[in-house]
Amino acid sequence: MSKSVNNVYADVLYASASLVAIASALALLYVTAGRLARRGRHGEYARQPFTGGVELEPGRVRYFTDMVVFTGVFLLSEALALLVFLAPDGLPVQAALLLGALLVYLPPLVAVRRR
Repeated sequence: MSKSVNNVYADVLYASASLVAIASALALLYVTAGRLARRGRHGEYARQPFTGGVELEPGRVRYFTDMVVFTGVFLLSEALALLVFLAPDGLPVQAALLLGALLVYLPPLVAVRRR
């Protein structure tokens, strides 16, 4: 069965109206958030490059932040899950993978625990 031409036009009109309604709602939300946002003043650092308009305090920062450690552990977990579920021989291979993973997971967990 094919739709009549009027039904096709109605579907296109409905989809277009939905898109316009969503875009209008997002634009209204954006304008409202802009009006309610806190206003700041420019300081002496406002025009200097790479400062973001604020004074940067010099200091030592560790390279391995919590997010880097979390991302590493997450990626390791994902790879381990794929290996365990796709292991061909069953329990002995899965057990070896899990024991090996313990050695891989210990350094990041110890690093996070030390902080």
